[in-house]
Amino acid sequence: MEPTEERIVEVLLRDYGRTFAEELGVDLKPDDASCLFRLLCRSLLFSVRINHSIALKAAESICAHGWTTPQKMAGVTWGQRVRALDEAGYVRYDERTATRLGH
Repeated sequence: MEPTEERIVEVLLRDYGRTFAEELGVDLKPDDASCLFRLLCRSLLFSVRINHSIALKAAESICAHGWTTPQKMAGVTWGQRVRALDEAGYVRYDERTATRLGH
């Protein structure tokens, strides 16, 4: 008998720790698109060669500004996104990442 997907996930989490969402402080809830959007933004922030703590501060900055949905992110300018990233110390990749967050 083959193991179920649920059993495989259970064993992986038991043996290897938390999910990426848990590590980033995103509580994934059913029917909450904001959670998925925040996870996507964090993935973008962590995808460049930058210190983990700086990427985490940048993610917190984005949430602190209230940009937690695609609509809210689309409602801010590129310059506002750059400034929010800079505030968190995310300066090396701020302009490119601000562009990516806006698409």
